[in-house]
Amino acid sequence: MKQRIFAAAALASLGLAGPLSGPLLAQDYKATRLVKTIDGEALAAIAEGLGHTVETKRTEGTQRVVAVTADSLKYVMSGTACNEDTTACKGILMQVVYSDASAVTDADIIRANNERVAVTAWVDRDDDQYGFSRYLILDEGMTMGNIRRSIEVLLAVQEYSAKVARGEDEKTQN
Repeated sequence: MKQRIFAAAALASLGLAGPLSGPLLAQDYKATRLVKTIDGEALAAIAEGLGHTVETKRTEGTQRVVAVTADSLKYVMSGTACNEDTTACKGILMQVVYSDASAVTDADIIRANNERVAVTAWVDRDDDQYGFSRYLILDEGMTMGNIRRSIEVLLAVQEYSAKVARGEDEKTQN
């Protein structure tokens, strides 16, 4: 019993105790905080913490944030695997979406996937879109800092991957 009390006190002193499985509120953002679920408010806090502008935040029906970087790149973060009330989601889908699927070939999408495995390149010819995604599973917990880093990776890697998908990279030019 003493070990359990000690463990709880140790977690509390590290800021890891509390409602880890409940939705994270925007004012609770802390890079080292471990979360097992996320909501639209927390997604907005992460985007704003990166210095990005939150263009749209939907927290009723769908936990979704559309944000814009300083370079005007728009991206979407959506809560997935949500409870029935959709305020506590156990996954995050992050995407950068481009229009004009005719600008990409299937072969170049495959090559983009092979060259930059940190993101998934995809094309949807029916909706005339292509893009790049990352998916996070929060079931056993992830720190807010890791979530933020994952967004940074998506935004950094997608630029090169987009060039590959459009056949604009060095390998295609040679």
